[in-house]
Amino acid sequence: MKAVFIYNFTKYFEWSNLSNRNDFRIALVGADSLLVKEFKNLASEKKVGQKEISVLTYDGYTPMMKIGAEVLYVNMSKYPNYDFSHDMKNTLVVSDNGKDLDNAMIAFTYIQGMLKFAVNKVNIQEAGFLKMHPDFEMLASAVIRNKSEYKKNRIEHAKWENVFEKLKSSVTGDKKEVAFTKKEIEEVVGKFSAQTNEISTQKQKALINEIEIRDQKRLRNISIGFIILFMILSGFIFKSLQQNKKQNKIITAQKEEVEKQNHVINKQKQLVEEKHREITDSINYAERIQRSFLATKELLNKNLKDYFVFFKPKDVVSGDFYWAERFSNGNFILVTADSTGHGVPGAIMSILNITSLEKAIENNTQPADILNAARKTIIERLKKDGSAEGGKDGMDCSLLMFDSKNKKLIIAAANNPVWIVCKATQTNAVTSSSDGGGVLTSDVTNSRSEQSSTRTDIEVLEIKPNKMPVGKHDKQDVSFTQQEINLQSGDVIYCLTDGFADQFGGPNGKKFMSKNLRELLSTNSHLSMQEQKQLLESTFTNWIGNIEQVDDITVIGIRV
Repeated sequence: MKAVFIYNFTKYFEWSNLSNRNDFRIALVGADSLLVKEFKNLASEKKVGQKEISVLTYDGYTPMMKIGAEVLYVNMSKYPNYDFSHDMKNTLVVSDNGKDLDNAMIAFTYIQGMLKFAVNKVNIQEAGFLKMHPDFEMLASAVIRNKSEYKKNRIEHAKWENVFEKLKSSVTGDKKEVAFTKKEIEEVVGKFSAQTNEISTQKQKALINEIEIRDQKRLRNISIGFIILFMILSGFIFKSLQQNKKQNKIITAQKEEVEKQNHVINKQKQLVEEKHREITDSINYAERIQRSFLATKELLNKNLKDYFVFFKPKDVVSGDFYWAERFSNGNFILVTADSTGHGVPGAIMSILNITSLEKAIENNTQPADILNAARKTIIERLKKDGSAEGGKDGMDCSLLMFDSKNKKLIIAAANNPVWIVCKATQTNAVTSSSDGGGVLTSDVTNSRSEQSSTRTDIEVLEIKPNKMPVGKHDKQDVSFTQQEINLQSGDVIYCLTDGFADQFGGPNGKKFMSKNLRELLSTNSHLSMQEQKQLLESTFTNWIGNIEQVDDITVIGIRV
């Protein structure tokens, strides 16, 4: 218990001499083994000012100037004449004798069986402890605060010492010379005990009163603090409620306005959705109508041995189209065309172009003548479009006529080329004229002389088109020419629009280009027609990525 008391004493003092030390030293002189053990257990768990506690034990007098301890505890019952005179500087001296405040700074005592301590503030100040926590005095059972009080206590102590010395000499001397009778001794002892008890009671009452006053002040201050805090919080709450009330009015008004706007928006949304649905239904219906004008699968299967059609409109309906017809003489014509525009305008123009072709074949059987007649019809019909010069719309196309009996292919083309992949060793005779006669080699190009193909066993013949559309143009009075090619078994013919070649994409966002498309088709012409179509689809998907499709796309491949 004393070890805990002494450790707690250190908290109430300022230790100015610890800056150059690694530990906090407590010296025990004459301490019993139980107290030493208690101190060592405490030192293993506690620190003073971040310093480790060192416990030093001594038997006999050893000056503290040699030890350098911060606290000195002396067992006065074992060393009653211990001299403290050399140990008073910068060392807190603790005695276990409550009557030994003459030398010690703190002395333990027992009051009604409880361990207490008394404090000599005079000795503490003389030892160099200039700062001591004020609460420390309140914990002591007795405090000597100044020299006058110390002197008064010393006179009172000397008086009683004198009384007891007389008692002692009377007991040991001649019985006849006893200075006091038994009754007088009892009176003196009784008076001393009464005064001592009264002093102790007064000190306890004073301490209790002081504690009560301090608690009352603390309680008062806490109450005042709570009242002020309550008033501040009440003010904040009131202000917040007022602001919330104002904001709620604004929010309610805004909510009503938003609900009105939402109602209007929902009506507009319903109207837009309804119009969109009507437009979508109309476009889907238009797509079905347009599809009815295209060459049917049954017609293509009946007249073509092996083929594929890669048809990919930009929108639901398309300006691109492919149309076919079989003549009574067994010849079969196939038109691959790109009408002016795309989407709904392109689709309407495609129907005009198809009907113009249908009218043209009523009186014409040669490809060049068919395109000439169709051009005339388109120009006549578009004169009524309201523009000053008449409509300049029309189509770019290639018209292929298959003469199966003679294994010939007759081609007339407006701005769109036709590619024929054949074996490198074979010769395809080509003639060109507006009426089927004459040879124009300038209109046919052998691709092996222009590009480095990955295959050396094939040639690519490019049938160049007339550089004018089927429609109003500066050359509208110039007749289309036609090329006649002798076909060989295994030849592959490709007719197409410009949509695939003009599509932006790839790592740099550039056009695919006609040259790359021709290389792709010729290199893979040995594949089945269905595999070639799948190759086109995958190539286009990888090329376009997340970029928007810019035009309608049509590529048709036919194996002879």
